[in-house]
Amino acid sequence: MRLHKDIVPVSSDGASDLKSMRALLKISPCAISLWSRDRSSCLLNHAAKRLITFTEADFLNRRTLWIERIHPDDQESFSRFQQAVINAESSVHCDYRFFPKNAATPIWLREISALDTSHGKVPWDIVSAYTEISDLKANNAAEIKEDDVMNAIKLLSHELRNCVQKVIMELEFAKRGLEGNVSSNDLVSAVNVVNRSVLSLRDQFVWLLERFAPQDPSAILDVTVQKLRKELHRQRVNLRLVRRGPLPMVRGDRDQLLSAFERVFEFCGAMLKHGGNLEVEAGPKEVGGQLYAEVKVMSSSAASFELGDGGAFQSYVGVKSHQIGVGIALAAEILGRYRGQVSFQKEGKNRSEVTILIEASPNQGPCISSEPGGSTTR
Repeated sequence: MRLHKDIVPVSSDGASDLKSMRALLKISPCAISLWSRDRSSCLLNHAAKRLITFTEADFLNRRTLWIERIHPDDQESFSRFQQAVINAESSVHCDYRFFPKNAATPIWLREISALDTSHGKVPWDIVSAYTEISDLKANNAAEIKEDDVMNAIKLLSHELRNCVQKVIMELEFAKRGLEGNVSSNDLVSAVNVVNRSVLSLRDQFVWLLERFAPQDPSAILDVTVQKLRKELHRQRVNLRLVRRGPLPMVRGDRDQLLSAFERVFEFCGAMLKHGGNLEVEAGPKEVGGQLYAEVKVMSSSAASFELGDGGAFQSYVGVKSHQIGVGIALAAEILGRYRGQVSFQKEGKNRSEVTILIEASPNQGPCISSEPGGSTTR
């Protein structure tokens, strides 16, 4: 990157170069700084000063101040980055946490820097641009555990903001030349089209966020039991629900989770074609330090039911119809989208157990049961 030659001509008058450089930085909406190679002097534009809340005077002859304001865990990587800037033939970047002036908590910065190898009279060797990327970095362990889809949404959101900012910057530079050459009505119409597109995009984001909103599995279980109780009663199946404790919140789409629960219950009821008992046990469960919502559905009958040898979720196909087989496979696929699973276990000829496990939503405590007591039966 040939900073001096590409941006301002190298003049025999160093003062003229300095004046031109300051004028250029002043109109730039990006946070930009210029540094001497030994970092004993710098030039910051207004956007950079606003971002870090320091001025050139703070860094004058204090070569270590910048690295002192970097989080201790990131100082080593920043030192390597500084050396890479000097050695690289093109720009390089580094992400690190930086404490603005008088700030108790850091912000995440992405710095892109390049060495100027020209030998003009402007006394700076390195040009750096800064972008705050705090929204891209996980601030706690729960964010780190977010799934790939949510991370992709955050990255896309950040890129969209960058694109909009670039458009605003270009208009700032170009608006002087637009006066008298372009119809204002045409510009407003064009912006309105963009605005409608952005609103449509916002609706898509809202839908995605609602898809992964916290849900109450206890309420979903109640709806499932209420919906299927009469049908099971006609099949001479007695349904009994026992709560071991309040279920934790889970993340997912409510309608899809409800569909998965219904398919599991239909599968269990289909095995009891000669009648029997369906015992449902629900409560929290911890596995490897991770909290889950657990729902066990235990089928038992005086008559035996044959499941065949086709595997965990193929063996029941002959119980009622192929539709039941497809249903339980869909339930497993739906639950898998939301860090859940369904498992089947046969216990003898007339007893089986299907278990639903769904990982609790991050930062969500258990739901408060609407019924008195820690364990209820109905």
